[in-house]
Formats: sequence, structure tokens, C-alpha cells
Amino acid sequence: MSTEDRRQMMDGFSDSLYRAEEQRFDDRLQYDMQRMGPLYDASRVTPEMLKLRPLVKAAASEGSRLVRFLDDDARLNPGLRLLSSDALKLNARVQVLAQKIQQVSDQRLVDEDFRALDAGWRELGYKLGRTRDLSRDTLASLSSIEDLAGQIAGILKITPQVDSRQLQQRVTTLAADFRTLYEDIGYEMGRTQNASALLMGVSRVRSSLDRFSDLILRNDLDQQQLAAEYQRFQQQWYPLAQQLQATGNRIFDRSLRRITLTDNEIHSLLLLPPQGDKQQLLYLTGVLRKDIDEFFQRTPLSLLIHLPNSERALATADQFYGVCEHFIDTVSNPVGGQSRDQDLVDAFRYIEEAEQSFSQTFRGVKSTAALAVLQQIEQTIDTLRQVLQIQSHEFDRSQAIELAADVANMTDDLDRVVRRWLQTERPPFASDCLREVENLARGSADLQRKLYSNASIVEISRDSEDLYDNWRTVYNYLVKCTTEDRRELGRISTRLTPALFQLRTMLVQ
Repeated sequence: MSTEDRRQMMDGFSDSLYRAEEQRFDDRLQYDMQRMGPLYDASRVTPEMLKLRPLVKAAASEGSRLVRFLDDDARLNPGLRLLSSDALKLNARVQVLAQKIQQVSDQRLVDEDFRALDAGWRELGYKLGRTRDLSRDTLASLSSIEDLAGQIAGILKITPQVDSRQLQQRVTTLAADFRTLYEDIGYEMGRTQNASALLMGVSRVRSSLDRFSDLILRNDLDQQQLAAEYQRFQQQWYPLAQQLQATGNRIFDRSLRRITLTDNEIHSLLLLPPQGDKQQLLYLTGVLRKDIDEFFQRTPLSLLIHLPNSERALATADQFYGVCEHFIDTVSNPVGGQSRDQDLVDAFRYIEEAEQSFSQTFRGVKSTAALAVLQQIEQTIDTLRQVLQIQSHEFDRSQAIELAADVANMTDDLDRVVRRWLQTERPPFASDCLREVENLARGSADLQRKLYSNASIVEISRDSEDLYDNWRTVYNYLVKCTTEDRRELGRISTRLTPALFQLRTMLVQ
């Protein structure tokens, strides 16, 4: 895609995001003004609002600069595409806020918007702060935004915020993984003394996680309080995880890998420093080595000789083993007695490159069991990547599947609300609108099926682009709604637009 085409596409996305955010803001503001009643004096601008206006205007200007710089970086480093998408979504919110607060006299009406924006900028800054190969312009722009965000937070007395909805979702996932682990221990180890000790440990960890989950539901807690409580959970869990790792049980390995991944996501949401846990890295690499061994146990020579590139099989496997051993050595025996981040990243990049050759060579093997282990190898590498907080350069099909599922659910909700609206208002364009909504629902279901069927990225990209264009047509109808359904349509729109945008961003070449 040419630079000009890319700019036009980004402008189109920005416009759609802005319009959806503007509708959400206007609908909520009207409700809040009614709720405040006589407490709101539109003729008197508060001192806090007078201070906020120039700061938010400057943040909007700097936000646009950051989006441009990140987009330039993403062309050289495709792993930055999703972070560029996050920046664009946040920029749409700050652009709307910068415009709307010129019409609002009391900062209390937009306090919720500032808190959500603060949480978003902190999370993006956290991720970008741990991303390598950012340009000097991007880093300078990010620093300027962090300074402005700090001044705004000071005026509004905002303590560091976290996305409580995402946090609760991850904790729910983690709790489910611990329930599975508890059941696996009982089934695999029976009524032994060692099993009883492990089960007691898991029970205590689950209780600690439940306490943390309860705290999230309290809206009066800030990021530092939540982080301190979660670190207490981690201090309980990590020693127990090492005991479970030492059993060498493959069933436990699967649960531990899922827990590690979710724990790392929660760690990032709470803006905690990178873990750099040596034992965790050694464990995951050990799992990777076992995965490779298991692959060859399930792949007899009679199958290997029929591979399209059978002559490369042994050399490819030997190379993969070698880079895994190099990574283990980098973690276990670092130069100068301490592993540097860059050394670990460089060693991991060798694993990524070797895994691509390994996967391409052995993907054609005629064995369902072997292919299942091959997928397991990819999952372990992805877990390592996330623990090291390295952005992937590859298309993340599993993440795209999750996004497509969200889109499919939202289009179902949209279809329900649109039908109710059209039956009430009966506008002249009703049949055209309904047809476009049905096309949107059908297109999202087709895209989801293609992602599961391993269709080509070119085909998925084309369908994703068509789906986004279809949505823009639908949205032009939705803004004409004047019934009580407008509010719910707005809520769906503000979730659907970024999801479709992010899905499309993942596929931009």
C-alpha cells in the first residue's frame, strides 16, 4: 500500500472514530446535564475548566502528531500496527473532548471522560515505553503527552486509573484457569500427600485472587492499591507455580501456560514493571523443548520422508533445538551475571526465525496428533513473546478470531435494535437500512468462519475492508435515529467502530 493510500485510509478511520465518539459524548453529556439539574450553571465557567481548555487543546494537537509518527514507525515495524491503532482511538477521544469542553462550563460534567482518557493514555504509554525501535519523534511526542496528561490529572485530582472492565475480564479468565488446574491436580495425582499439599496451595491462591476480584468492583480504589494487592497474589502464586512445573506433568503445563499468559496481561493492565522472571522464562523454554520432543515422538520417520521438503527436515529441527538452547543459556548464564533486555530479545528473535522455518517444513505432516503439538509450539512461543513484551511482526490469527467474534455479537445486537427502531419510526430508508444491517451481520459471520478455516490473509483482508465499508454505510443511517433507541445504537457504534478498525489495522500491508 502506497503512503498516500495509507494516509487516506487512516483519515477515513479517524473520521469514523471521531463521529462515533462524538455521538457517545453528546448523548452522555445531555443525560449528565439533566442529572446535575440546578447544580449546573452554564453561564459560569469554573476556574478548573479555564485551566483545562488550553491543556486539552495542546494534548489534541500532540495526539495527532503521535498518530502520524507511530504510523510511520509501523511501516518499518509491523509489530507496532496495533499500538498505532490504540493511539488513533485515543486521539479520536481527545479530539472530541478538546472541541466539546469549549461548550461545557463545569469540569464535573466531563470528569468521567478525563478518567477514561487518563487510563487509556497510561496504558498506551506503558506499552510504548517497553517497545523497541521507536523513532526519536515518537518518543518526544509521547513524552509531551505524558507531561500534559500529568498537568490535567493534577487539576482534576485524578490518581492513576486502570481499565476495570478489562481487568475484571482477565481475572475471570484467570479464576477459570485455576479451577481447571485444581481439577487436573486431583485427577492426575490422586489422593497422595503431594497432591494434597498442591491442592491446598491452589485453594489459597484462588482465595487471594477472589479478594483481588472483589477489590476491582470497588470504584474508590486506584491503580496503586490494586497493584499492591495483585503483587501479594503473585508472591503467593509464583513459588507454587515452580512446584507444579517441577512435576513435569504435561496436563499441568497447559494450565500453567494459560495462567502465565493471563497473569502477564493483568500485570500490564496494572502498569507494573516488566517481570523479567528468570524462572518463568526458563520454564517456558523448557516447555518449548518438551513440545519439540513430543512432536517428533508423534511423527515417525515414515511420515517425515513424505514431506514436500523432507531433505530439510533434520537440519531445520537441529537449528530449532540450537536456538532454544542458546536462549536457555542466555537466561541461565548471562554475560556479567545479569541478563540484559536486549540480549534476551535478540536470543528470542532467533527462536522466532527458526520457528517459521520449522513450521513451514513440518506443517504438511499427515498426523493430527503431530499438528496439534505444532500448534502447541506456536502457543508457547507466543507466551514467551508476551512475557518478554515483544511486539509480534506476524498476523495474530487467534486475536483476529476474538475480534471477529466480538464483531459478530455486536452486529447481532445492532440488528435487534435497528429492527425495533425502524418499526417505531418507519423512515423512508427503512428497507435500505435493514438490508445493509443484514449484509453486515452476514459479512461478520463469514469473516469469522474464514478465520477459523485458515483462509489466506489476502482474502481475509479483502473481506475485512468490505465489512468496514459496509459498516460506514450502516452508520450513516444510524445517525438519523431520533427515537429512544438512539442511545443504545450509539453505545453499539462506539464499540463496533474501534473493533472493526483494529481488525482492519491488523491486516494492513
